[in-house]
Amino acid sequence: MGEVIRIGYSHAMVESTCRNGTATYSALTFTHPKPGRIYHNSYGELPR
Repeated sequence: MGEVIRIGYSHAMVESTCRNGTATYSALTFTHPKPGRIYHNSYGELPR
């Protein structure tokens, strides 16, 4: 999952929700970051 978050951050998107489907399925929802908000994530960094 960390690699998926890293890819999202490299495209200026941040994860907003983790959705669990079954024991073997889950999904992340990505969104545009809110202006002025600071996002801390150990998987990636937003482009400046």
